[in-house]
This record gives sequence, C-alpha cells and structure tokens, in this order.
Amino acid sequence: MSTINDDLRHLDGLKAAEARAKRIATDLTHERTQWERACFDRMVDEGYDPGESSLKIKGVVYIPNRTDYAVVQDRAAFVEWAKANDEGLIETATREGLLNQLVRERLDNGEPLPPGIGYYTKEFISVRGGEATATRRKPKEVDHESLRS
Repeated sequence: MSTINDDLRHLDGLKAAEARAKRIATDLTHERTQWERACFDRMVDEGYDPGESSLKIKGVVYIPNRTDYAVVQDRAAFVEWAKANDEGLIETATREGLLNQLVRERLDNGEPLPPGIGYYTKEFISVRGGEATATRRKPKEVDHESLRS
C-alpha cells in the first residue's frame, strides 16, 4: 500500500509528464501545420486541384482540400440578423457547424453573407488509410515512463 506522500509525488510526476506532452503536442502541431502548408502548395503547384484530384502512394490517398469557415466579426450585428432570419444559428454561443454550412451555401450561390460575418478559407490535406488514420482508430499504449524524462 502506498502512502499519501507517494501518491502525491506520483500525481506531481503525472502533471509534469502531462505538461511535457502538451509542449511536445504544441510543437508537433506547429511543425505539422507548416509541413501541411508546404505539401498543399506543392500539390497545387504540381497540378493537383483542391477537391478535384488526389495522389495515391502505397495505398494512402492524399487529397488537397479547401473549405471555408465562418468568422463572426461583429457579434451584435450577426445576432440581430440571426434573430430575424435563423435563430437556430445562435444560442448562448454561435453554432459554428450550422454557421459554416450557411456561409458555404451563400458563397456557392453568390449570395451576401449575414451582417457581422466574414470567412476564411482553410487549406488542408485529407489522408485516408495512413498511419494517422490507424492511430486515430486504435490508440497506442502510452509509455508514461518516457514522458517523465
């Protein structure tokens, strides 16, 4: 049986490991974002049209994509518009999924966006059948000892 001191030291070790893992995750996210940007640009430069073409390498399909996301620029103006047009878009927080769908439909149809709403275009690569997909489906065991070092 462990003592409270042992348990608290273990808790401290877990918190430290978590902090190291978060720093590593932040660094990996930054590196992946830069790499994805470079790969996306290269795919486009080499003639792979976003949303229209793909590249298959050893059973893994890489698809450059572009999709638009809503950005609430003036919440008061948007809420006023939503109350008159589609209250389902607002709660105490904006319902981003529905708002993104609305923005995409309006952009596709050449219609103006609701007041207070802008958008940005996110470019990314979908990967199907690769290591990341397998990792998401079946989480690997975490080696907690290696995180403590």
